[in-house]
Amino acid sequence: NTQIVKPKDLFSPFLEAIRASAVGASATSLALTAVHKMLAHRILTSLSAPVDNGLDKEEKDEFPKETVEVFFDVVDSVIHCHFEQTDTGADEIAIMWILEVLKESVSCEYGR
Repeated sequence: NTQIVKPKDLFSPFLEAIRASAVGASATSLALTAVHKMLAHRILTSLSAPVDNGLDKEEKDEFPKETVEVFFDVVDSVIHCHFEQTDTGADEIAIMWILEVLKESVSCEYGR
């Protein structure tokens, strides 16, 4: 029995950690790193094939609504990232990962 993982189920634990203000910078960095790797390795794309809407090639290749919503959740979570500031070094690393995830979001197929 092969079960397909839904993109929301895969990303949501990491996005919750990114949004949580009670989570420290180190844990937030780990969650951001995981999301960055999933975007960089095109995991979101591999979980859903483009939908053939019967239109010309230029208008074809729409991504499923659920996958697009997860992408928007990723961007929204990163933009509204909160973490408990404790250590300047760890805080700076978390900020670096925020920027890396946003950069990857812009360069992936969903960000175009």
